[in-house]
Amino acid sequence: MTKLELLEIIRNGESSYSEFKLDSISPNELAEVFVGFANSDGGKVLLGLDDNGDIIGITKDKIEEWVINICRNNCEPGIIPLVETVEVEPAKKVMVVTIPRGLGSVYKTNRGRWRIRVGSTTREASTEELARLFQQRGMVHFDIAPVPKVGFGQLDMRRVRYYWEVIRKIKLDEVETKLEDLLLNSQIMTQIDEGKFLTIAGTLIFAKNPERFLPQAGITAVRFKGNDLSYETLDREDIEEALVNSYDDEGKIIEYGVIEKAIRFVERNTSTFSYMDGIVRKDIPQYLKESVREAIVNAVAHRHYSIIGSKIRLFVFNNRLEVRSPGKIPNTVTIEQMKASCHYARNPVIVKFLQHFGYVEDIGLGIPNKIIKLMKEHSGKEPELKELGEEFIVTLFPAEAKENMERG
Repeated sequence: MTKLELLEIIRNGESSYSEFKLDSISPNELAEVFVGFANSDGGKVLLGLDDNGDIIGITKDKIEEWVINICRNNCEPGIIPLVETVEVEPAKKVMVVTIPRGLGSVYKTNRGRWRIRVGSTTREASTEELARLFQQRGMVHFDIAPVPKVGFGQLDMRRVRYYWEVIRKIKLDEVETKLEDLLLNSQIMTQIDEGKFLTIAGTLIFAKNPERFLPQAGITAVRFKGNDLSYETLDREDIEEALVNSYDDEGKIIEYGVIEKAIRFVERNTSTFSYMDGIVRKDIPQYLKESVREAIVNAVAHRHYSIIGSKIRLFVFNNRLEVRSPGKIPNTVTIEQMKASCHYARNPVIVKFLQHFGYVEDIGLGIPNKIIKLMKEHSGKEPELKELGEEFIVTLFPAEAKENMERG
């Protein structure tokens, strides 16, 4: 790092990515700052500055060895920092300790303190934040966690029977294994000290009215009047139900699930253009159903269900369609990798059931093939994938009416 680069950081003040400390700080306090950065997006600790950004300079002998020992001995697992010393003024040096974003690990101090970075402060991670962090880094799958008080009696037996007898070809009346054991072995249910309960995956797929037990389940769908978020809306629906359809004994749909309801919301709030090809009338929708379906399935399959107060949001504007899914993508995956067919499963049990019900086909190919490729060919504009705050957003752009087309 150059002197000018360092002075620019100092001039901008402390932030989500920078912290100023004197080297008189205790090892335990400094370890908490290091852990906070490692559990967030990484950052730089500037040693030799007070909280106001005044340059005092480093005073400690063998400070690099001291910093590395704190990273190794006071942080669990150990952190490998980048350490640089920059002379800012004559006889005044600042040590820049760069802490990388942790990949595949969640960090704590050797005193058992879990810390995260929020703005310009380092604070203790809440239980929900810690659960989300473990899930984000692939160390635990939240979809197999039990849902308290949701037991066998809350199952929609029509969905359960259809799954086992029609999809899995297992006749429940003939199998020797008890149904409860089947549910436990398939992770629809789980057993803990307090009893046997449905898992989050089991609740979302097979429970009656899962939104009663998981308020973050479902989709908030809104059709806005123009191109911006506003109070002027043309349609709104809070889409709640199990994720998949319910079928009768003959395989006919008797109740739509969240996925199909969301697709139908899009269909009734977007247009179809028609034109004559010779004597044949052809219809061109603004958005391909296959692409819309994939975006919605991707959201319900991979969202962070540990974020309690947030539902998936489906927004239809005049000039675009957005599917906003709570939770950042895992830090082992980039958006560019997702575009190139990289697969990740934040909720592998939910994905497994969606595969069985026919909603997920080629794992890892949905975004590049069904969303990006198909919609780019259809509308001429490539869909956008981005993170904004704690949301992952897929944006589709509509096909435009051409000459001699009629809007339906």
